[in-house]
Amino acid sequence: MKISKNGQYALLSVVDLAMHTENGHESLAHIAERQDIEPRYLGQIFFALKNAGLVKGVRGKTGGYYLTRPAQNLTAGEIVRAVEGDLAPTQCCLGDESTKDCRTYKGCITRTLWLKIAHEINDTLDRITIADIANEYNKGAEANDTQ
Repeated sequence: MKISKNGQYALLSVVDLAMHTENGHESLAHIAERQDIEPRYLGQIFFALKNAGLVKGVRGKTGGYYLTRPAQNLTAGEIVRAVEGDLAPTQCCLGDESTKDCRTYKGCITRTLWLKIAHEINDTLDRITIADIANEYNKGAEANDTQ
């Protein structure tokens, strides 16, 4: 399983947003510039994040976006799933209609492996908060400043 640029940029931009909301919100243009992401592309990502209820927009000339919850209450998994959908290494992990085309679904000898992998991926992403990522980045930046 590979997380797409959408998932990577969503996580990157939400962490940036959490780190730069001194005025209560931040513009997409500023986030796009700092993270070197095409603004229109970032707009599509934020549309998905807004639809998932993870960010809200402020209209107007000085508008922007803000997180709907504190960064310590928002997980990497929520952000990535908002733009990627379910995170599963195989279709059979989803347990939905897509399994009807699998000839070996009921007797699959590797399905338990795929389910374990899916659990580990989701568990890890759900344990790590946006605040955790920002704090780790800040620690690294501080360490680099002292060298």
